[in-house]
Amino acid sequence: MSRDKKKSRINYTLVFLVEIAGLMVLSFMAVAIEGEAGGVFGRSFAYGMSADFWLFLSVGVMLVLPLMVSGLDVRLLGVLLSGLLIGGVLEDFLWFVVNPAYGVSRFNPGSASWQTWSAVGPLALPTFYFVYIIAAMFVWLVLVRNAETVQRAIENVVGKKED
Repeated sequence: MSRDKKKSRINYTLVFLVEIAGLMVLSFMAVAIEGEAGGVFGRSFAYGMSADFWLFLSVGVMLVLPLMVSGLDVRLLGVLLSGLLIGGVLEDFLWFVVNPAYGVSRFNPGSASWQTWSAVGPLALPTFYFVYIIAAMFVWLVLVRNAETVQRAIENVVGKKED
């Protein structure tokens, strides 16, 4: 089967939604670990490694496995990176929603002091929300909307190096 036909079978929307759902599930894990104490997930250890290590390892696998199966697929890379960024924001907010010891009412700079907050007008959000959302839009515009152009450019550069 040609590589183009193999790529065309990927349901990018499904990949995006499954990745976001997987990241949102991490909220429940973080709540189970942290309870009332927000921001301690990274200071929790399992098998001698911090919870952040296991989180980054699982996210790395989530990003690398589809790319290993499909080969270099710029659109898939863009979908995975965008999903990671949007899912990271949703995972963090969902922590407040599902944590009975904390709650959405304490989603503010005074209560969630472990985060750096920024305000745009009356809207105060953790700073990384703004950064991740802007980065996700940039990645989406470059790697997803213009995937064919970027793919051709990469293949031209790689092709020239092999000559």
